[in-house]
Amino acid sequence: SGEGAGLPGSPRLQRRQRGEGPPAVDGRPLLSAAFGPGRPCAARLELPEEPMRVRAPRMTLGLMVRALERLLTGAGASETVMRVELPEGAQQWRLRVRAQVVRPPLPRAQASLERLARRAEGQVSVAQEDTGLELTVLLPRPPE
Repeated sequence: SGEGAGLPGSPRLQRRQRGEGPPAVDGRPLLSAAFGPGRPCAARLELPEEPMRVRAPRMTLGLMVRALERLLTGAGASETVMRVELPEGAQQWRLRVRAQVVRPPLPRAQASLERLARRAEGQVSVAQEDTGLELTVLLPRPPE
């Protein structure tokens, strides 16, 4: 009958063939769960009112949030502020992270975050100055 996932004729495969890609996932609950009050790596979250719809598989986005958590924990981050913005006319969400750190991010943690971002068709940039760390993650929005 061809109704199973991945078989010819399945809705999932047809969607992929039409180039729509993975379904959009709201990133706000994932960020709140990892970095909300009472979490070991708690941050001041500045999230948008509207859903932060990201064009990436839920599992990939979840792994990215965990990789970001490991990177910040490994650097001994404190006073962390995370702001999600959608620059005017942009096709990507911008997650900007600023934190005070006691050591540079571990290279493996940074490489893991970068690899997961590429898998989601996003990108990561990291800048460090003295004890300040600024990290930016760009994540694709689904087409309107």
